Amino acid sequence: MCKSGYWYVPCDIAVIRDKYLKPRDKTVFMVLCTHADRETRITVLSMKTIACEAGCSERSTLNAVNTLVKRGVVERNPRFRGNRQSANSYRVIGHEAECYQKNTSSETFLPNNSAEDYAESVEFADCDTAISAVDVENCTQGGAGSADRLLEPAFNEKENKYSPLPRKGEEERDTEAKSEKIKIDKPAKHNEPENEIYEVIRTAYNKILPELPLAERITSSRMKTIKLRIRDDPSRNSPSWWSGYFQSVRDFPWLMGKNPDNWRPNLDWLIGEKGMQKIIEGGFQRQSTSENSTEEGLALQKKFTDDGGEVDAKGILRELGFN
Repeated sequence: MCKSGYWYVPCDIAVIRDKYLKPRDKTVFMVLCTHADRETRITVLSMKTIACEAGCSERSTLNAVNTLVKRGVVERNPRFRGNRQSANSYRVIGHEAECYQKNTSSETFLPNNSAEDYAESVEFADCDTAISAVDVENCTQGGAGSADRLLEPAFNEKENKYSPLPRKGEEERDTEAKSEKIKIDKPAKHNEPENEIYEVIRTAYNKILPELPLAERITSSRMKTIKLRIRDDPSRNSPSWWSGYFQSVRDFPWLMGKNPDNWRPNLDWLIGEKGMQKIIEGGFQRQSTSENSTEEGLALQKKFTDDGGEVDAKGILRELGFN
């Protein structure tokens, strides 16, 4: 039970309706009201006690107390014991604060006033625009414009003032304008490859270049690399492009194993950025048409292709002397 003798705390309605204060500030104010003397409205509390009862950290509680003092709804008086500061003394001012006295009396905040009377009479000293009367057309059912609540303007702490309430239709127009801006400013989506293109590329590689290491599956790494190559050039998002690309690899003897180390690139090397760029730009010495082994490769491919069209790549490698 609080010092006032009640199981509940009489709290100043002017402070509860104050748009300037945050919920944290109002909670701290109610804690002070809980302990305040009924006659003097004074209480002595430590910051730790206030924070514990308000359910806030001591830092947040201190910020809330500073806000209440700055607003004028609470008066803080430091107390000292010897040379050391002890718990502060607080006096609840409430609706008698100067910020509520502009063009209004303390009676305005009594609970028996209707929301419309309150809206017409209350004007905050720190606001550039007074809160207008209840506008039923601008209220939403069950929201800020219900029977006993006001449509609350947003408070801009940096400019220390409230933003004016939008009139009917303005909010809808603002929403439509933002929607149109999003449509205009949204960057164009990349030419993403179809899911089937990955397997088409693997199959084309195995069929056209059976002499090279077999690509048994498309891994997530290969899928990511292919996607990057297609983003570099959207024309690559086509099976015919990849067939032509793999076919061009046969024009370079070095890539077909005719090098001192008998090295042959795999699918990962061919789809990599450096390897692909070097092939496209002719970074390897091409062989003459008479030396072109395209026909030999196709004949070897046909030899190891079954009736269903599947190529036995491993059989081709064995034929070429690779184990």
